[in-house]
Amino acid sequence: MSLHSRITNNRTTDGFKNIHKSIGSNRDVTTNTAFKRNPYLSLNYYTCNSLYSNSLAGKAVDIPIEDAFRGGREFECEDTEKLEEYQEHLTYIKLDEKLQNLMKWGKVFGSAVAIIISDDDEMSEPLVVENIKQGDVKDIVILDRWQMFAMDVNRNPLSSKFLEPYYYNVTKTSTPIHHSRVIKLDGLSTTIYDKEIMNGWGLSVYERLYKELMNAQLSPDLLINLLVQSNLDVFHIENLNTTIEDGNDDFAIKRLQAIMDGKSIMNGFALDKEDTYTNISKSFAGLGEVHDKFIELLCSSADIPKTRFMGEQSAGLANDGSGDMKIYYDRIESRERATLRTVYNILDPILSKSFFGEKLDLKYKFASLFQMTDKQKADIQYTNAQTKQIYLVQNVITEYEAKASLIDNPLFPTITAESLEEEKELYSEMDDINKEE
Repeated sequence: MSLHSRITNNRTTDGFKNIHKSIGSNRDVTTNTAFKRNPYLSLNYYTCNSLYSNSLAGKAVDIPIEDAFRGGREFECEDTEKLEEYQEHLTYIKLDEKLQNLMKWGKVFGSAVAIIISDDDEMSEPLVVENIKQGDVKDIVILDRWQMFAMDVNRNPLSSKFLEPYYYNVTKTSTPIHHSRVIKLDGLSTTIYDKEIMNGWGLSVYERLYKELMNAQLSPDLLINLLVQSNLDVFHIENLNTTIEDGNDDFAIKRLQAIMDGKSIMNGFALDKEDTYTNISKSFAGLGEVHDKFIELLCSSADIPKTRFMGEQSAGLANDGSGDMKIYYDRIESRERATLRTVYNILDPILSKSFFGEKLDLKYKFASLFQMTDKQKADIQYTNAQTKQIYLVQNVITEYEAKASLIDNPLFPTITAESLEEEKELYSEMDDINKEE
C-alpha cells in the first residue's frame, strides 16, 4: 500500500481537543465560525445615498476630503500676471468645489467621474492636450457612476487599462464620450473579482463601514429607550389572579388603567388599602462607555481620530491628541492628496491651454495640514532666542547677523532689510571715524 493511499484512507487531523471546553469539537465556536459577506451595498444606489445623508456616515466621507483641500494650493510661476488670471479662472469655474464632489461621490457610490466638456462633435474623439485651442474646454462636469454607462470595457488583464472602459455614455444622452475626456475616481480600493462584478466601477466605502455605522447609530437610540423605561412599576393587587380566572379581565385592566391614569395626572396614584406597589429602577452605570466604544470602532474603521471625528478634546493631562492627528495628516497626504495631485496634474495643462492658448508653466504645493499651537510656537521661539544668545556671547555671530535672522518675523516689525542696511552703513561710518582717531 502506498503512502498516499494510507493517508487518504486513514484521515487524521492536527490540533488540540478538549471535550469539557468544547475546543476542537463540533461545539467549538472557532471551528463553527465563518466570515459571510453581506450583499454589495455599492449596487444599491438608494442605500448609499441614504447613508450619506446620515450625520455619522456623512462625516466619515467628508472629513478626510475636506481636510485634503484645507489651505488650498500655493503656486509658483514666473509669469505672476497670468498666474493671477488663472487662479481667478479656477475660482470662476469652481474647480475645487467640483473636485470635492468628485472625491466624495466616488467614496459614497463607489466611483465618480469628471467629464471635460468641449464641443459635442469632439466628445467621442481622444483628447490631446497639444491640440487644445483657446476656448475649447467649456466646463468640467461631475457625475456619479449611476449617471454613466461603461461601454467596451477592456477585459485584457495584461493591459494598463484593464477593466477600464474605452467609452462612456451619460444617461439620457446618445453621444459616446472617449475615456481620455473622463477622469474616474474609485471609492474603495478593491480586488479584480469585485471590479468584475461592478463592470469596472469601484466599491463604496460604506462596504467596510456599514456594521460600525449601524452600531454607532443604534447605540444612542437604545440608550434613549432605556431611559424612557428606566422605572418599572409593579402593582401587587389583591385577588388579581382570582379576578382573571373568573373571566373578569376587563375589570382587572380597567383597574390598572385607572391607577396609571391617576399617576399621569397627579404624579401619584391611589390604591386599595390591601394593594401594594413596588418601583424597580434600572442602573445605567457604564452605558456611556459602551456607546464610546462603538464610536471608537467607527473612527478606527474610517481612519479618523476620535478627536477630529467627534470634535472633542483628548482625555488625559499629557495627551493633547497631536500624535494621532500627525498620523492622520500623514494618511491624508498619502491618500487623498495623492489622488488630488493626480487630478490637478491632468487638469492644469488642459485648463491653462484652453484659457491662454498655451500651457502655463507653474508649480504648486499644498498648504501644511499640521498647524502648531501658540504654545508650541512660543517654545520654538524661546529656544531659538536662547541659541542666538549663546552664539552672541561666544562671538560666533555678530549682533547684525542675529538681527538679520529676524527679518520678516511678525514679532519684530521694525527689523527690515532697509533698517539693517541703514544700521550697517552707520556701523561702517563709526568704524571709519575710529580708524581716523
